[in-house]
Amino acid sequence: MFTCPNKLLADSLAFQAEGVENLTVLNFHQLCYRWGRQAGIPDLVDPDGPGRERMLQEYFDKTLPEALLQALDLIPARFDAIIVDEGQDMNAEWWDILKLSMKDYDAGIFYIFYDQHQTIWYKDNRLPLEVEPVTLVENLRNSKAIYRLLSKYYKGKGDCYQGCGPEGGGIEYLAVDAADPGALIRVLSSLLHRLIEKEKVKPCHIAILTGTSKGNSALAGAAKIGRYPLVDRCLDGEEQIFFSSIRRFRGMERPVVILIELEELFSPDRMRETLGKRLQCRPEDLPGIARETLYIGLSRAQTHLYIIGTPQTIKAIQDQA
Repeated sequence: MFTCPNKLLADSLAFQAEGVENLTVLNFHQLCYRWGRQAGIPDLVDPDGPGRERMLQEYFDKTLPEALLQALDLIPARFDAIIVDEGQDMNAEWWDILKLSMKDYDAGIFYIFYDQHQTIWYKDNRLPLEVEPVTLVENLRNSKAIYRLLSKYYKGKGDCYQGCGPEGGGIEYLAVDAADPGALIRVLSSLLHRLIEKEKVKPCHIAILTGTSKGNSALAGAAKIGRYPLVDRCLDGEEQIFFSSIRRFRGMERPVVILIELEELFSPDRMRETLGKRLQCRPEDLPGIARETLYIGLSRAQTHLYIIGTPQTIKAIQDQA
């Protein structure tokens, strides 16, 4: 079993691993839902279906995990090995349920991968393993130029990490006027034209990530920019550009990432309003969550990173680092 909290990541890996025998790839809530349905537990709503918008956060935090727990009393199937990615986004109460999903926890394989710099949803990061964690110190995802910016966002043991990615690439800041509502679209369209038409970047190698929610973005409801379709899935064709929020893109990557609408990350009140009841933290945690959200966005870019924002936002990013 490979699982993680992020549906987008699980769907992408399931697509890549299709056909591999004895391997199940599901995000955690989909695992809960499918086993709950198999066990005949009533009134469950598909967490990836159209009814999810009507569900309170408690449905994801409590109801679905409890459905998996009930299902384990009714279904004999168990896993020999469980691998969890993005473990920093798992609720501490879910670990025991996952352990019960194994045939033999003591003799089996239970791996957790996590990044303490990306803790957004849950600040209680108790892990079920009483072992010393292995720290992965080589950054292989990002170019050295991007790594140099990221390294300034590391907390604690920042000196132990090494930028081992390629040379080349870089970071470019593009300023927009907050008083001009059309400025973002114009700058973004011009940048995409340059990247795709002049520099011959494949559209599928580009991700546009917003610092707010997808629904609150200036691109909300847009089917395309110019002639290039926007999609929020990772299984589409070469002519399509990925667009979604930074938070949904956790665990993913693209050669080229364009960050937009980051202003909210420097306004706790706006951020609290966007996240609403999904946020499981105290108000004083918001600056740290904003910093970690920005870190996630910056670290999604493998070679080229473009940051579009007001001059104040750009200066704040550079000063914060």
